[in-house]
Amino acid sequence: MKMASFSVEFKSNEQLRRFAEGYLAEKHPSGDLPIPIEEIIDLRERLDIVQIEDLSVGGYDAFTSKDRKTIYVDKNLYYHPNPNRLRFTLAHELSHILLHGCVYEAAVYDDADGWREFLRSIQDYQLKKLEHQAYTLAGYLLVPVSNLSKEYTEMVSEVAEL
Repeated sequence: MKMASFSVEFKSNEQLRRFAEGYLAEKHPSGDLPIPIEEIIDLRERLDIVQIEDLSVGGYDAFTSKDRKTIYVDKNLYYHPNPNRLRFTLAHELSHILLHGCVYEAAVYDDADGWREFLRSIQDYQLKKLEHQAYTLAGYLLVPVSNLSKEYTEMVSEVAEL
């Protein structure tokens, strides 16, 4: 199997946090919680979210089309009893779109099977870097540090009043 050729730029957690803050300032300036990730993806980024059958059979919950215009989500995940599971998966895929253009440019696939094959062609250390960055940025997008600090302070105040 021919290995995919691209280089993922290292981004520190601090860089990813700042990226998330800037992105949310532009796409969700009110900062209201919870972050409306589906609305951001659909209305602000104009990406389609499409359910597909049996994606999780291969061990995956979602993937993004090569043209970065569609996020495909396993139908079972779409209807997961905990809506936060879907929200995080969508934020994770959006993170790939925002951070990893070089991957999509190197990719050759048209469907879920082709995407799985493409993933197998990525060198392990590159794939780990891609996934770490997407997981980290997704967390910062859904739980902005500034909001977390504010919520924590408010909660401490409430507990102190008891």
